[in-house]
Amino acid sequence: MFKMVFLTLIITAVSADIDFKDCGNKEVIKVEVSGCPNNPCIVHKGNAATITITYKANQDSAKAKWDLHAIVEGRDVDMSTLLPDFDKDGCHSTPCPIKKGEMKMFTQKSMVPDSVPDMDAVFKPILVGDNGNLFCVTFNGVIKK
Repeated sequence: MFKMVFLTLIITAVSADIDFKDCGNKEVIKVEVSGCPNNPCIVHKGNAATITITYKANQDSAKAKWDLHAIVEGRDVDMSTLLPDFDKDGCHSTPCPIKKGEMKMFTQKSMVPDSVPDMDAVFKPILVGDNGNLFCVTFNGVIKK
């Protein structure tokens, strides 16, 4: 029992809800990034980052595609090209098929290599289903050594 309580406290201490803006249709309930108890979310190169997004499905969908972009000084950067283990198959991170109205959780872990440039950005995670976006959010973040 003590180990379970201790583990829960540790997880809570290193992961917290972060401020976000919904750029979809208000599907997103909560956004968490591991190691980001404050805003903006700071991720250190050489570490893994896990993003968890809780959302209410706005459509039936057999499949899902995951995208992560960063807006840096007005430029759009496709993060999938910078993260070697990035998995665009959204069904590996949220259970498919997806049924409209279901509460779902999307979780993906990626290593942030030292080769990623330092950036102060607006990150934009998007999950696309068969009939358009399942969710779209933006949040402020920093990647640094």
